Amino acid sequence: MSLCGKSFVIIGLTLFFLLFSLFLTTNSILNNGYTQLERSDMERNIKRAVKAIENENNSLENIVRDWGQWDDSYNFMVTGSKEYINANLDDMTFTYQHLNVVLYTDLDGQIVYTRAYDWDNRKEISLSNETVHKLTAIRPLISPGKYAVTKGILTLPEGKMLVAAGAVTDSQGMASSRGVILAGRFITDVEKEIISEMVQLPIDFIGWNCQLSPEFADARTYMTSPADMYVKTLNDDYVAGYTVLQDIYGQPALILRILGPRTITQQAQHILNYFIVMLIAAGLVFGIVILALLEWSVLTRLASISNVVKKIAQQKDLSIRLAVSGHDELTELTENINNMLGSLEKAQTRLRYIGRHDALTGLYNRTIFEEFLAKSNCSNESVQIIVADVDGLKLINDTLGHASGDALLRKAAEVLKQMCPPDAIVARCGGDEFAVLLKNHPAEAVADLCRAIKAAAAEAEFDTPGLTLSMSIGYAVGTKHTDTAAELLKEADNHMYRDKLLRNRSTRSAIVQTLKKALEARDFITEGHADRMQEVVRLLGVELGLPDAKLAELQLFAQFHDIGKVGIPDGILFKPGRLTAEELVVMHSHSEIGYRIARSASDLVFIADWILKHHEAWNGSGYPLGLKGVEIPLECRILAIADAYDAMTNKRPYRLPVPKEKAVEEIRENAGVQFDPELVKVFIEILPKLP
Repeated sequence: MSLCGKSFVIIGLTLFFLLFSLFLTTNSILNNGYTQLERSDMERNIKRAVKAIENENNSLENIVRDWGQWDDSYNFMVTGSKEYINANLDDMTFTYQHLNVVLYTDLDGQIVYTRAYDWDNRKEISLSNETVHKLTAIRPLISPGKYAVTKGILTLPEGKMLVAAGAVTDSQGMASSRGVILAGRFITDVEKEIISEMVQLPIDFIGWNCQLSPEFADARTYMTSPADMYVKTLNDDYVAGYTVLQDIYGQPALILRILGPRTITQQAQHILNYFIVMLIAAGLVFGIVILALLEWSVLTRLASISNVVKKIAQQKDLSIRLAVSGHDELTELTENINNMLGSLEKAQTRLRYIGRHDALTGLYNRTIFEEFLAKSNCSNESVQIIVADVDGLKLINDTLGHASGDALLRKAAEVLKQMCPPDAIVARCGGDEFAVLLKNHPAEAVADLCRAIKAAAAEAEFDTPGLTLSMSIGYAVGTKHTDTAAELLKEADNHMYRDKLLRNRSTRSAIVQTLKKALEARDFITEGHADRMQEVVRLLGVELGLPDAKLAELQLFAQFHDIGKVGIPDGILFKPGRLTAEELVVMHSHSEIGYRIARSASDLVFIADWILKHHEAWNGSGYPLGLKGVEIPLECRILAIADAYDAMTNKRPYRLPVPKEKAVEEIRENAGVQFDPELVKVFIEILPKLP
């Protein structure tokens, strides 16, 4: 057998055993890892389903709390008023709230009123005596000053039901209970579909003590408490997850099953197949290259390539290229080396460019600018230096974000590049500072150029609402034989700072006004929110006897209290549904953003503290400082009532307006909780004067 043949056999056997070992190891690691991932994913889905069921039960708890702590319900327990029934317990209420049973009992467990209704099929249903007995036996914990609701799953002859029961007391929650209100919802196929849509996976329930199929019976043997979860592979396409749901008395009531596709495992198999193909391909290429290298002609050509590469390394010249000949792997290697050399040459050029230029703006960086300054000292030409600083960059970064600040800097660089002559050296020397080096320009021309730069900056346009470009500029002009470039730079810098001090107040006020206009384009001010707020706080202030100066401050506060919302993303500000915990943190930050904006503008600095605290609550549950009672400024307490009233009575992205009477009742109920109770009384007195 020839040496080539022997080499082929040795290489082939070596590659075969290597690939086989890698396949076994990889297959074991991937299968175990993805099986665990599949189990973890199913357990997360089980928890999501349980959470969805808890949310359904929580909705019943909210209904019980709303109706149980209500003067009308409290009076109904004595009067049995038909008006109460007609107004609150009609078909629409059962259908809208997805209720099947509403039950009122007195303190002795005697039924005051009950109704059972099939909201899905829109018809009355009857309850068995056993069901009624079980429902009336549910007694929530009743204690003065603390409202408790008993909720959970109840097993009934008609099926499984989600129930919640609470005491019936007055709206203040201080009166002695007159009985119990219970709300129930059967776990029907429709309810299963609702929960399935929430978790985006098929779910099913079966009673713990029912006749179980082998699949559910097998799962039951592994579970005894709600914390237990069981995951089982059904076939190549599906995996099932199980958990136990306890009833209201802490006993196992239902077995919950979730079906999920085996996407993770199938993906793992695809990855393994691709990996095997890649291993085989790599092995074949490796073997062919080794065989080719055994040929004398290959070794000769490799030596030639090595010599050229050694020459490139010695001369450090990346422009040298290897001669390309033939049509084989070595030719490809030669071309790849040439391509690599080309890429390295481009990278070297790019590194030189990066070493000389600012990455954000493309202008020269400070190091190169200082080199040009040093060279100018050795020249017989006159030197002129312009220093420009972007006004309000920190304010823009803090409110609209660093992306907007970067856009501001890029626009400033663009303006400088467009307005300066072609031979000018334009550089970014710091975070918001730019410098321009000119030669042989008279002082009048430099002054005109500075004015032109300011005008062009003022006219710059941006895609982001709220951005406006303003630049403070200073310049210094030297002669051929006086003033070093460093001295001129210092002089120009001093002039720039004087310009900034003169412009600082008006510039920041202009930025704040621009931010307000940006808010008007995004928030509810365009619908008259600010005007209504100003009128309500003015009426409250007049009723409290505040002086005219304080009334003017209050109205300015009402106009700018939500200025911080310019820093809140649109996806959160206009979200129609409930915000997540993370989104709430972002939304709550608008008070602090507004505080920083107001602090930066002399026209608003005196209301900055009010803007920071305008979401504090009387009982200390507000944000961001958790202030209580009179610790909250009076102006903030006034605005809180006006803002709540306007928010409830006007349309918002997340809900429709409510009647004014309902809004006033809500404010009255939250007196002493969210609002100053004394100010609530004053607000109620001025209601006839409200627009």
